[in-house]
Amino acid sequence: MSFIEDNLSSDEEILYKADVSWFVYLNALAWLTAAIIFYVVCRFELSITSPGILLFSLLIVLIALVRFGEAFTHQYFTEIGITSKRMVAKFGFIARETMEIPLNRIESVIIDQSVIERITCCGTVAIHGTGQTMAPVKFIDEPVRFRNELNEAIAAFKANHASIT
Repeated sequence: MSFIEDNLSSDEEILYKADVSWFVYLNALAWLTAAIIFYVVCRFELSITSPGILLFSLLIVLIALVRFGEAFTHQYFTEIGITSKRMVAKFGFIARETMEIPLNRIESVIIDQSVIERITCCGTVAIHGTGQTMAPVKFIDEPVRFRNELNEAIAAFKANHASIT
């Protein structure tokens, strides 16, 4: 079970869960590509046979592997969702950070997307509540859909609580 499912109250339901995009791996892929290009150019185009070329290429591959690990950790252990009462986010595995903002306390949702992120339908989402700010969540898949789902949940929450009072 996920963190969000484990922490629902009895009359609360999950309305939407956001995913972390595959785009989170782009940095690692860039390092890996750089290692391959460096080795191929030095070894085959420039005919350098020094073992230092291989060692330096392996160092760059090691950096790429660390970046893949960081990206996987971010993708696998980040949860962000909307329930019928609040927006919930959890970051991290061993060192965990959680954030919960009641729907009636959310003031704004900010979406930050570069051109390439718009093309790949991912971006950074930051949710601001009264008196608190959520740290930006990077590489959220379909951030505009997340904002729209959040706005619908807020509207439904206000409509349900307006009819009660």
